[in-house]
Amino acid sequence: MQQADIAICGAGIAGISTAFQLTRKGAGKIVLIDPESPMTVTSDKSSESYRNWWPSRTMVALIDRSIDLLEGFEEEFGIGLGRRGYLFATAESPDSFMADAQAISALGAGPLRIDEEYRGGDVPWSQIPPGADIMTEPSDISSRFPYLNDDVTAVLHARRAGWFDSKRYGGGLLESARDAGANVISDQVVAVEENPGGGYSVVLESGEQIGTEVFVNAAGPSAAQVAEMVGDDLPLFTELHTKVVFRDHLRLVPRDAPMLLWADRQRLDWDDEEREALATDPDLAYLLDELPALCHFHPEGSEESPWVVGQWSVTTPRTPPVFPIEIDPMYAEVVLRGLSTMIPRLAPYTEWLPSTSVDGGYYTRTESNHPLIGAGSAPGVFHVVGLGGFGLMASAAAGELAANWVVGADLPEYATALRPGRDEESLLEISGKGQL
Repeated sequence: MQQADIAICGAGIAGISTAFQLTRKGAGKIVLIDPESPMTVTSDKSSESYRNWWPSRTMVALIDRSIDLLEGFEEEFGIGLGRRGYLFATAESPDSFMADAQAISALGAGPLRIDEEYRGGDVPWSQIPPGADIMTEPSDISSRFPYLNDDVTAVLHARRAGWFDSKRYGGGLLESARDAGANVISDQVVAVEENPGGGYSVVLESGEQIGTEVFVNAAGPSAAQVAEMVGDDLPLFTELHTKVVFRDHLRLVPRDAPMLLWADRQRLDWDDEEREALATDPDLAYLLDELPALCHFHPEGSEESPWVVGQWSVTTPRTPPVFPIEIDPMYAEVVLRGLSTMIPRLAPYTEWLPSTSVDGGYYTRTESNHPLIGAGSAPGVFHVVGLGGFGLMASAAAGELAANWVVGADLPEYATALRPGRDEESLLEISGKGQL
């Protein structure tokens, strides 16, 4: 039987980050176990963005720590970290927009500047001010962001936000962990058996077993099933989310744009023939209804790149993970129609779709939309799960926190609210769904 000090189930970004942090702490021999190649189940399906602008004090603290670490990784091995921010735009009354922003600022996300002197994003990321800027003057909005819908009444630019290269990030962490002795095993965990003398035997689909003192569940969409193997019932569910990458061959999207998000619910503009066709199709009739807020996109790649990443969670049914995922053939068109509400100049792409690629994966979540990180019910068992929707941006701090649990190091204040076995209902009362 192969022996390891720590066995990590899952080689997505949560598992890789945990392994990286453990090697830096000199935690012994570490193995990552996954039947798929590292970061290929869900971690590489991300829009690769990050923000500290969250309606939850715990999430602000977690992501702020993660961004601190990401900044260090940018200096250490380069992850393409940018900080153009998240720009939320609304065409409705700015009152609730303003109230939400003030509440998030008060949770520690940084100062709120309302119609003050604005510093653009054309400076190094280290010089971008913290917090957020709100503009309500139409002339200011149109001069700074001339591509936005003329009906926009206010914009909020969250500044400690942007995106980075997930492959460079995950690859850098994994290379460093491997250089320090960590090993990746391509196999499936099918059982975790407690040994009479202590520790665990991790049983693999191949028939091999790994003896270990510590077992870490970082299994992404399979986390609930893996938790059951060690006697834990975690309050997790999975949702299928997709994104579209489209070729902006008409060069309609400014390459220096921030992440752009439409903060309002909307109805799509279909012609009479389209409406009739949708109304008679029970699977598509919902597209005639008012659809959720937060259709969003950002430019992808260099200034010369034609690619744009768009995403819109139009429907988010809870469903067990099934692979390969089923792609909605309407998804690309629906996203582009939604984006053209915010950016009217994109309208030509609703008539003639550009070259597109759609992929996706499963968000693994809790009701409060806070991850579960910490010790399980059995000695030597730990979980770093439930990071759906913010896995990449939270992974640096999540891996650090999981590693601190494993080695018995001091824990940050936010660790209590993230531990398995917490009172999920109380967390919901404090922060709602933890989403914007």
